[in-house]
Amino acid sequence: MQELMAQRGIGNQHNSEQQKAQEEAKREADERRQMMLSQILSSEARESCSDCFGEA
Repeated sequence: MQELMAQRGIGNQHNSEQQKAQEEAKREADERRQMMLSQILSSEARESCSDCFGEA
């Protein structure tokens, strides 16, 4: 059965799709991480600005 799949290239296609899915998941995780970091940084920036202007 595996020989038939290999001859038809089905196995390679599956690996390729799996690799694409993994890359997509990694990209989404990177985007989420970047968003969280920018939110943290912007809240810290707001706090430091309010410190500069003496606002609470």
